[in-house]
Amino acid sequence: MMNRICNNSAESRVADQPCTDFVQHFEALATPVRAGHVQYLRKVELKGEVEAESCTSSSEGLPADQTQVTCVITLGPDLGLVNFYPTKLNMRAVFADGSIGPWGTYARLAFPALSMTVSDLRHIYNVPDGFRNRAPNNSQAIASFFNISTSEEDARKFYLAMGTRRQPNVSFVGHRGEPGVEGNIDLQWIQVMGNNVATTYWATAGGDPAKAHEPFLTWILELSNSSNPPLVNSLSYGENEEDYSLAYQTRGNLELAKLGLRGVTVLAATGDTGVQGAGQEGGTPPRCAPFAPVWPASSPYVTSVG
Repeated sequence: MMNRICNNSAESRVADQPCTDFVQHFEALATPVRAGHVQYLRKVELKGEVEAESCTSSSEGLPADQTQVTCVITLGPDLGLVNFYPTKLNMRAVFADGSIGPWGTYARLAFPALSMTVSDLRHIYNVPDGFRNRAPNNSQAIASFFNISTSEEDARKFYLAMGTRRQPNVSFVGHRGEPGVEGNIDLQWIQVMGNNVATTYWATAGGDPAKAHEPFLTWILELSNSSNPPLVNSLSYGENEEDYSLAYQTRGNLELAKLGLRGVTVLAATGDTGVQGAGQEGGTPPRCAPFAPVWPASSPYVTSVG
């Protein structure tokens, strides 16, 4: 069996995760680059950790005593970086015995993705920082499926962390299940963006989570049959059009058009995976030929977001 020699010239004892038994952490220098100029802004020092069981090794094309090790390294977070700004990245390994490997430069510019704040999002969408709803008749709602609910306690912690005011109490329609990530994110962000707007968490029963098949038409009909539906409705779910019959979508589009005539807006997510479709676990596999439109976002009677 080939020896695996790490940057500090020691032989690794871990065969399936080579060198991770010696690497303590990584040091990195991230330098934002001013676009269009050969000019570097202030360097940001970061610390990186190797993600568990992320390393792979290969000796292809290398001398007999060498092995290339590839690992996933998590850097940061650091508020000194700029979201999505081109950044030059240098890294080096710090080993458990105190020795330090040589600096290596990432071949391409990196683009940091930091935690988004309320101020960041308001700036992107040109919402004034001091905006707070004063119209008592404004209303908004979140659509939820698969018995996923939300935690009002988590929401209060989120508002405190973001430095925003406490929001009005949430109204609930349908069965309240256990809080989940989807429900928490949806509630927290719609409330801080629609600051001080009355919010409803609208849960619709039915559907099959194992097949990623939400009962969209049931939800749309519930809204349409409501005498006073929320004026803005946020839908963070969507599936490939082919997963629903033409008759199902036609009826859904008709009811969405009726809601539009009543002054009700539906904002529908276009999905996380672009033209390859919804790509949800248990649903239709992602593909790029032909493109896979996502419904209800593809309906002409909603505002698609994404």
